[in-house]
Amino acid sequence: MSLKSITFPDQLTTIKTKAFTHCSALTSVVFNNDSLATICDGCFQNCLSLDIITLPTSLTVLEQSAFNNFQKLKHVTFNDNLKSIGNDCFADCFAIASVSIPPKLTVLERCIFAFCTSLVDFVFNDDDNLTIIGVGAFQHCYAFKSITLPNKLKVIDDVAFSTCTSLERVVCNKSLKTIGRCAF
Repeated sequence: MSLKSITFPDQLTTIKTKAFTHCSALTSVVFNNDSLATICDGCFQNCLSLDIITLPTSLTVLEQSAFNNFQKLKHVTFNDNLKSIGNDCFADCFAIASVSIPPKLTVLERCIFAFCTSLVDFVFNDDDNLTIIGVGAFQHCYAFKSITLPNKLKVIDDVAFSTCTSLERVVCNKSLKTIGRCAF
């Protein structure tokens, strides 16, 4: 498809499943509203040309694979209201270099950032409510060198950081209760 740019209207509340999947020429997505609450499964999957996404402040749910397999995406700006990011949401986004977690997020789902091979900087803040890093959440993130886990984290699930071959340092917190099979 040759769609290159889209600007969403103010009243839009939901973008349904696979609405823009395989729009490989798409280079600009503008969310000019404060009413978009949900971006559904695979909505922008395989939009290979997008390099920056700034999500609207009204967004609370990103479903699974919503932004999966972006070749040029380097940075994602999350809003503070985001409560849920689904499985594989940013998997295979090879160019992502930095991510900062929204404070209301409690779980990093399965393979959420798997194969983000350029991811170097993953920021957890003191006020984060993150309690679980899911199965394979960061597997194959080869550029990671160091990570300081958030204060409220209780579980690092199976293979969460497996094959992060550059990871040299992990700082755990006092609330950590479980480290899963082959987590590192």
